[in-house]
Amino acid sequence: MFTSSHKIIAVALAVSAIASGCGDAAYRTTPNTNITTATTGTTAVTATTTTSSTTSSSSVSAATSSGVPPLSFTVQGLGYTTPVTFTVSTRTVLMVEFTPTNQLSTTGNYSQLGVYINVGSTAGQGGETLATPLLPIGVASGVMDFSAAFTQTCASTDTTCRQNVVITINKPNDDYYCMSFGMYCPYTNALSTQHWYGTLSVQTDDTESL
Repeated sequence: MFTSSHKIIAVALAVSAIASGCGDAAYRTTPNTNITTATTGTTAVTATTTTSSTTSSSSVSAATSSGVPPLSFTVQGLGYTTPVTFTVSTRTVLMVEFTPTNQLSTTGNYSQLGVYINVGSTAGQGGETLATPLLPIGVASGVMDFSAAFTQTCASTDTTCRQNVVITINKPNDDYYCMSFGMYCPYTNALSTQHWYGTLSVQTDDTESL
């Protein structure tokens, strides 16, 4: 969890007014310990899950021979608290990779972005949540394995069975405040009025590997 901001109130209000005109209670001065700064070419992701105090690393399943490329979704989010969801159909395999993009706007541009990705939750609770590193624009997170994160309903003998699984992307963090005002470095929660973007790539039983 992000801790509450303890910046001097006058400074925080002044900067918030400049940035958004209304302030945002989600701003934090302490970076989230689950998001780390990534470097170009990063391939590994390590993050804390919501169900355990230990860390878990992503793993990659064997490639399929379907000839179908991984699924690709355009992520368009607004603010810190509103999640973006996608539904995919799969049987036992679910691998994802997130790549931040940035469509220039007047509501907070950034050069780095990190997000939380959840699979298998019910009404926003449970499942498995992994945090990407803080990624430069255009740099992929590395493959994250969510194959064990959802309750598999297909019988082991039914190879044609597929089920829908919801992937949720939320709690974006970026370096807009740091870039613009030299505050909350290296990153903090996205502004409530800020648009953020990315590409979500997904591997299922029916696609080639990421």
